[in-house]
Amino acid sequence: MSGTAQPERGDAVVWSVLSTLLAGPLVWGGAGWLVGQWLDARWMTPVGIVLGSALSLYIVYVRHGRNDPAENPGVRL
Repeated sequence: MSGTAQPERGDAVVWSVLSTLLAGPLVWGGAGWLVGQWLDARWMTPVGIVLGSALSLYIVYVRHGRNDPAENPGVRL
């Protein structure tokens, strides 16, 4: 492999975003369900789903949503 960074293909970005948006609520909702079963607190599942959704949206933004000032010098963040 060479040391230069290759731009991502469009379909790879779509699958990365989709899998991140699905995995967040599923994983954290499952963790909330397990903790809810352990503590007998049914409200932990929705909290986990909401937390997972928020985290997955943040991860997608950090990975794919930012504009790089070096690529677009006229764009200010």
